Amino acid sequence: MSRSRRNRSTSAAAWLPLGCLLLLTGLAAQGCKKAEPPAPEAPPVTAAEAEAPTPPPAASPAGEEITIVGRMPIEWLEREVKVGPGDTILWRIEKGKHGLRFPVQADCDLALATMTFDPPLTARPAGGCESGTKSTAGDLIVSAKVNVALARDLPYDCVIHGDNMPGLLQPK
Repeated sequence: MSRSRRNRSTSAAAWLPLGCLLLLTGLAAQGCKKAEPPAPEAPPVTAAEAEAPTPPPAASPAGEEITIVGRMPIEWLEREVKVGPGDTILWRIEKGKHGLRFPVQADCDLALATMTFDPPLTARPAGGCESGTKSTAGDLIVSAKVNVALARDLPYDCVIHGDNMPGLLQPK
């Protein structure tokens, strides 16, 4: 038995230098890999660039102010108007009691998707949306800022007089 142990220890001792040589060769090969070039750095900021003012954000398109007047006998003065991005639409009272209404839900959805109303329109139980009503001459019923071009004609009417007092917003 002692003979067999000696052979095993002799053979292990013979492999040790060879294993160390292979390990060192592998490590040396990894260290010799081509190094990646460093990432380019941004050029330094010059004094003029550091002091240059930041450009202002792009302005929304300049539009026009369009006034639609509710009056008696039940009609909107400027019944059909062309509107586009940047326009502000003002619905005002001349005489009578009136309010803005989009009675069809699809029309209400289009109005809310393309314009910002002040004060905001409220949902109607039967569908659509509407503003409050006003009755004093000169009062503003509601204003709308057109943010996006209309995709199609947008019909509306009066909260009080319904489809007897129609109006139409058209894309420019």
